[in-house]
Amino acid sequence: MTSEVSLDLRGSVFNRLSRVGYDTGALRPWKGRKDQTYASLLTGKYDSNGDPIRKVFAVNAETTMTRDAWLLFDNEVIEAAKARLMFWQKLRSINTLTIPDGMAVTKLEQQRRSDITDATISMDARRRGEADIPQYDDISLPLPIIHKDADFSLRDLAVSRRGGAPLDTTNLRLTGEKVALAVEELSLGIRPIYRYGGSAVYGATNFPNRLTHTLLVPTDGAWTPEKLRQQIVEAIKLLIENFHYGPFDIVYGLNWYEHMQKPFSAQYDSELLIDRLRSLDMVSSVEMSALLTGYQMVIVERNPMTARAVVGMDIRTVEWETGGGMEKHLKTMCIMVAQYRSDYYEQTGILHLDVA
Repeated sequence: MTSEVSLDLRGSVFNRLSRVGYDTGALRPWKGRKDQTYASLLTGKYDSNGDPIRKVFAVNAETTMTRDAWLLFDNEVIEAAKARLMFWQKLRSINTLTIPDGMAVTKLEQQRRSDITDATISMDARRRGEADIPQYDDISLPLPIIHKDADFSLRDLAVSRRGGAPLDTTNLRLTGEKVALAVEELSLGIRPIYRYGGSAVYGATNFPNRLTHTLLVPTDGAWTPEKLRQQIVEAIKLLIENFHYGPFDIVYGLNWYEHMQKPFSAQYDSELLIDRLRSLDMVSSVEMSALLTGYQMVIVERNPMTARAVVGMDIRTVEWETGGGMEKHLKTMCIMVAQYRSDYYEQTGILHLDVA
């Protein structure tokens, strides 16, 4: 359903965003029939899943984009991004925290609470149990914008709309891939730690409170598939001893791939090492990330108190014009970061394995 014209989205990028509470939908208008311009904007309401509801508004805004052009751009960006977001999607499947109006929020604040003493067991409820007060501390998570730009000339769009040569969206696909790659690398800890205002965005391999465990390098003569399985069992036991009971996702680096495909033993040559690892109790998945260097592995508990995806804005593309409308600037952007969590005593369900 479309409202009457009520919003003026002309002018500078800043002015357009400030009029709608920094909703990036203001930078995605399209031309409809009779040259009326529309935009999909937040309503301030949420559906049953807690996701923000958008509505199509008729607006005053300068644009040469059609709705089909936006669909083409979005499909190119999303398809390019999907291939890069294996680990991120795993975190998202554990738990997702959506931040409304993510552009207006720079930090996510979190309070941690200490444990209290055990309950009293007695035959008389009049007996006074131990009363104690939990201790609290506060931590915060920065919410940076991850973005990459691409440009098109007015003539590129005009030729495409006339039905001539199709618009070359290669550069736009690359922006989607680069943004997704940055999200994935930041989540894994391959990118440098991002710091802002005394807080930091950590990855699984550089989270300060993560547990660690040593693996035997597979080029060592003493290495066997059974040895690796035993070391992973020891790692999971270490997590359980730290009060994290699974289930667990295991992600291994590219250098492990050929070894994962080896027979587990001479007696069971039809069963591969990776199959044996997937059959371990409390293991939900075992998957490869080509981004993990060397012989690294990561084990993450599937628990929102251990890890979750924080989304202030899904990957999307916005546009604005310069040069009197002769050049169109496109920016692919998102606010998507991993939040790794530990309790008041800095115990966590994340374990990082690597060779000595």
